[in-house]
Parts: sequence; structure tokens; C-alpha cells
Amino acid sequence: MDWKFYAAMACFSIALILAAISALPIGIIGEGKSVSEVSFQALLESNEKPILAKETNFENQFFLPRKFEIAERYIACLNDLQGVNQKEQMQIKYAQAELKDGMNNFPSIDQFFFVDYNSVSKMSVELGAGKKKQVKMFLLANQFYAKPVTAMSETQKNETLNQIEYMKRFDEIILINLEGLPKDREYYSCFDVPIDAFEKAEKIKITK
Repeated sequence: MDWKFYAAMACFSIALILAAISALPIGIIGEGKSVSEVSFQALLESNEKPILAKETNFENQFFLPRKFEIAERYIACLNDLQGVNQKEQMQIKYAQAELKDGMNNFPSIDQFFFVDYNSVSKMSVELGAGKKKQVKMFLLANQFYAKPVTAMSETQKNETLNQIEYMKRFDEIILINLEGLPKDREYYSCFDVPIDAFEKAEKIKITK
């Protein structure tokens, strides 16, 4: 075997090592925060204007580009503290954009590209060497109205007003981190999460 073969094998081995290193979450720093409250009006309009619930900044301090999965998995539930309404599960969507000089370059909310994210999937984030990204979590309520009541027929108006009264009973949004829960099931909903998970969950107050 000549030197070209050994050189090719060495290059191949180095490429494999670098690929393996870049897949490891070393050098990644993440810092997140949740909002403390959202308005009731924002909740009603969330299917057209999703509610910002949480944002996390990631920084790659490694000398190689990184691709990693966000480990935390959540479900979001509307909660009535009086217990009149049963819990309602919300949709969770994620969007991400690169951070430059402390400012992010997210487009307007109407132009966001959302990534479906449920309790059994994980979202990947790619970061160049020394780069920063922000990942935002948005919530959408399944119960909502999309246009002013005055623009509706009498039947639609009554249905919508009843729906609004129903939604008014909810006091908070609960963000439940599914990591650490029993692994005997692939999917959790607001109706079968252990009680202690609700107690540890992040709470977002709905202001009216």
C-alpha cells in the first residue's frame, strides 16, 4: 500500500472524528425564560397571532459548527383554578433565528416559519462556530374566534359569545416539562400527566 492510501484513510478518520465531535452538545450554552402573564384577548386571537410563551438563547462557544436537539419537551394546558372547565390542551409551535450583536433577526410574526413540536418529537438547532440563536415557543388555543363579532351572523355571534364565556373561566396556562416523567408511554396529554408534574410546572397567568 502506498502513502496515498494511508493519507486517504487518515483524512477519512479525521472527518469521522470531527463529525462525531460536532454532534456532541459540548460548547453549547443555553439560557431561557418564560413570560409571566398573557392577556385574555391574546389568548382568543392566538390562532392568528400565536402567544409568545418562552424564549431561549443558545450560543456555540466551540470551534466547530454544532447541530443538537433541544432536550426539553413540553405540553401546554389551559387551567381553570375553580375546576369548572376541564383542562384544554394547546398547540405548541417553535421558531428560531440567529442572534447578531445582541439583536435577533426574527421577521414579523406573520412571516414566522413554525416547526410543529409535540410531546414525542424534538427540534434540531444548527449553530455555526461562535454563533448565537434564539428559539421561541409559541402557543395556540384550540378555542378561538377569528373575526369581530359584529361581522358574524346571529347564530355565529351567539356561538362565539358562548365560546368566549367558556374561555373566560381559564385562569392560567401550565407549561409541563415532560422530561423525567415515566418512559412507559410515548405521548402525554393534559389529562394523564401525573399530579406532581402539574405542581412543578411553569405557570403563565391569564389577565382579563
